[in-house]
Formats: sequence, structure tokens, C-alpha cells
Amino acid sequence: MLTGPEAYWFVRHVAASALFFENVRLLGEASYFDLDSALKPTLHLWSLAIEEQFYIVWPLLLIAGHRMRVPVPAMVALLAVASFAQSAHLAVTEPAWAYYAPTSRAWELLAGAGLATLERSGARDWLAWGRTARALTGLAALVAGLVLIGPNSAFPGAWALLPVGGTLLLLSAGAGPVAAQDQVAVGWWGRGLLSSGPAVWLGMISYPLYLWHWPILSFGRIVLGTLPAWYAVLGLLLSVLLAQATFRWIEWPFRGPGHQGLLRPALLACAMLAIVATSALAIRGHLQPRLAGFPMASVNEWDYLTTTAGTPQDNDNLTGFYVLHPERPTQLLLIGDSHLAQYASRLGRLVGQDPTLPGLTFAVGGGCFPVPGWDYGKIAFRPCHAMIDEAFRRAGENGYDGIILGAAWRYHLLESVNFSRIDGSETRLATPAGREAALAELARHIGDWTRAGTTVALVLDNPSVSAPEAVPIATRLLPASLLGGRRPALSEPLSDPDRTARDLMAAWSGPLGITVVDPLATLCPEGRCPLRGPDDLRRFQDASHLNPLWIDGHGGYIDAVLPTAR
Repeated sequence: MLTGPEAYWFVRHVAASALFFENVRLLGEASYFDLDSALKPTLHLWSLAIEEQFYIVWPLLLIAGHRMRVPVPAMVALLAVASFAQSAHLAVTEPAWAYYAPTSRAWELLAGAGLATLERSGARDWLAWGRTARALTGLAALVAGLVLIGPNSAFPGAWALLPVGGTLLLLSAGAGPVAAQDQVAVGWWGRGLLSSGPAVWLGMISYPLYLWHWPILSFGRIVLGTLPAWYAVLGLLLSVLLAQATFRWIEWPFRGPGHQGLLRPALLACAMLAIVATSALAIRGHLQPRLAGFPMASVNEWDYLTTTAGTPQDNDNLTGFYVLHPERPTQLLLIGDSHLAQYASRLGRLVGQDPTLPGLTFAVGGGCFPVPGWDYGKIAFRPCHAMIDEAFRRAGENGYDGIILGAAWRYHLLESVNFSRIDGSETRLATPAGREAALAELARHIGDWTRAGTTVALVLDNPSVSAPEAVPIATRLLPASLLGGRRPALSEPLSDPDRTARDLMAAWSGPLGITVVDPLATLCPEGRCPLRGPDDLRRFQDASHLNPLWIDGHGGYIDAVLPTAR
């Protein structure tokens, strides 16, 4: 069911997971260009990789500490504090490292080691007191973590204290001897709630449930393009059934007394080697997926600029200035984000074919909002600050033949976490007040440019789609012999947010008297957006970017930003 590019990444993740290096693999891929996490069926195995790495290193550290006569509690405390300090720092400066690096996650596992040390030490009697308070506080911390930790939280870092601390308190409430005054409470939440039949059953299948749930959801996302409610419910039920079967017929027999001596580790080693060997054959091309030849997008929105206009910029989102045809006496200045950078290939080719056209200076970066005075909630986008300020400073010097603005207006104006720094306020961009302030500031700059005689063009946003791969479900699941070579045409309705963003920008730009390019008129005629063209070429590179190869052959609407087309 996987296409060539999808299988290319999948087998590499499978091999990394079998060797308990999935976290390292994910860390190496973490960047602006990384795949949507929902498209990685082995993503959830990063935590198991970190656990195994900890289980290998921690005994060695204990042995070294014993030989150096370092008390175990002191070793646990020092390492946990150092790991937590690194986690808190990286959560703000390098989120991917904070999330996937074993050193920044070690403190979470060391918390359990610390509790075990307490239970075996002279402080064991201390654990008998305050069980009820610890249990209730732990449960409250877990609930608070579920409610308060969001996608924009600097996690793990200090935020991870809620789930880790809550779990630690809850576990400690069941450790050691039970004081008389806590017998009733422990009987209610321990023997009554956590030791009830359903709770124990869920705990027994929790490990295989963890292994099964994510691949089922991820493959559903790959095949269906999005996850409807019915599939989420069906996927959950299927995960539970498979988890129960795995526990009953694989995990429990394997952990039982029937596998003694070297047989158990030998079976595990053979299974790991078989997975790695099969993945290696696929990586080297000896095993090909059935859909290996299905036409897919082979370039991204930055390939042309980074290979044609010099060395890629030294930051995660490639923010910087890219000059095409610098020998031309005049230049057009294009300011924006990746939704403008995706047109570089076609525009660069057209300029190269016509020596009378000005050169092109792209002032672009992933996620960069083309208005000065806005801060960025995502760390990877922070290089945008200086670049956007410098681009507008250059635009004000009247040294360009024209200025072109383009961006993911839907994201910035309706969904982003950017906030104003014009007046030091915390006004969010994706609010009525934020949009009004941002567009007023942009209108002021456009007015200055046009009064100085500089032409200005505005490129509205392209649509976002849920299934950019545009591989029909039947094509993924059925053999070609049953399809008769037919590939049904796929399309998606134009979404309400895309329509809202287009109407907002069109209404705002109307009184400014500038050139406005609307990709939706070409991409979504009659309110539907075809995912492939008549030549079967994929229109979208991913959920929000167009395929530059499709733009090269069919994106004639963007030509309107060039002087000869106005």
C-alpha cells in the first residue's frame, strides 16, 4: 500500500526501531522539512529506544559508581538534576533534542530509580505516611498535564514535571508499609480502583496496546488522507483486540517458564536480525513496493533556490536572501515564506529566457510572516525577525523594479501563534485585533512603495489539502489487475479556512491598487481542488505546498507578477 518514497522512509525507520535507535533517527530528521509525524508508523517507538539505551547505560554507571564509592542516592540525584537542567534548556532552544535525546529524557527514568532507591533505603518508613495526599496530588498533576500541556508548550522541560511528578507520587503512594490511618484510603484507590479487574486488565495489555495503536492510526492516515471519526473508533477497537491477542499468545507464553536459558535471547536476536536484514534488502532496492512506480512529487519548495542561488542558509528554515540572475541591472524583491519560494523554479526559468526582465531577489524563509514587527512562537522560525526587517529596509530604499509579497496567509492570519512586538503588546496575530494591526502595517508600507513609483504584487495563498499524496484508496489496496489500469480522479472541496483567508486578503488588497494573483481560481475551479492533473502529475508536494514540477508546467497564473505580464 506504500508508494516508493513512503516505503523508502518506512524501511529505514523499521531498521532503526529494531536496533533501538528510532529516537536517533527521528532526531536526525527533525527539521522544517520533516514529514508529518502522523505519516511515520514507527514514530511511537522512540520512547522504547530511549528506555533500552537507559537500561544499557544505567547498570554500567551503577558499577562505576560502586567502584568509586559514590552513594547510589547521590548518583541518582546528581544525574537527574543535570538531565533535567539540560531538558529545560533544550526545550526552549532545541525542542527536537529535548524531546528525542536520551540525556535530556534520562531524568524521567531516574525518577523511578530514585523511588526504588528510597524504598530500599532507610527512608522506607517515610513512604508509609501521607499516602492519600500523595495519591490525590499525583492524580491531580496527571490531569493538569493532560489539560495544560499543548502543542506549543516547551515540552518536555519543566512541563514534564506534571506527568513525571504525578506518576512518581502515585507510585510512591503504593510503596512501602501502609500506615494505619491510610488503610481505608489505600483500600479505596489502590485495591478498589487501581486494582480492579478492568484496571488490571488494561495494565496487562498496555504494552502491546502501545505497540499497536499508532501504526493502525498512521497507516489509516496514509491510506485515507485524513482520519474520520469512524476510523478512529474502529482503530481503537482493533488496537485493543490485537493487544489482547498479542498478550495472550505471544507476550505471556514468551515470558512464562517455557523459555529458559539462552532460548529467549536467541529468539529475540534472530527476530531483530531478520527485521534488519529485510529492511536492508529494501533499502538497497532488492525489495520494491508494489506502488514503486506511482508518480509522486520528487522535489520540494526549496530545492531550486538552494541549488541555484547559492549555499543553503545556515538555519533550520532556510531563512535568507536568494538572488537569481544577479547580473541583471534591476531586480524584483520577493518577500515571504515557503508559499512564495515554491514559485522560484518557474519564475527563475522565465527570467532566464527573457534578458529584458529584471533579476529576482527572494527574501524568504520557512514560516516567515512578511510584515515587520511580529514575534514567532516556534523556535525554528525565529531567524525570520532579522530577515523580514532587512527586506523591508531594502524595499524602502527604492532600489527594486517591483516588490512581490506572498505567504501562507491562512496559517499566519487564522492559525498561527505569532504575536505583535510593534508596541510591546502580546496581541496574537490570529485574532481580529492582530489581523487588523498586521494588515494596517503592511498597507502602510505598500502605500509608501507605490507613492515612490514601485509596483507591488500580492500572491494569495494556495489551498491546503488533507491527502496531498493523491493515491486512490483502491490503488493502494487492490492489485493492478483488478483496476484495469484506471486511476480515478481525486479532488477535495475547497476548505472554509482557505476560502476565508482568500476573501479576507482579496477584500483588504482591493483598495490598494496593486496586482493580485489568486491561485485558487486555477487550483480549485467551482470549489473543488483536483489533486492530480490530466497528465497524472501530482499537484501538491505536501498538505500545504504545491509541487514545483506542476508549477513549472501548469502554474501560469504566477507569471502575472513579472513586469511583461502586467
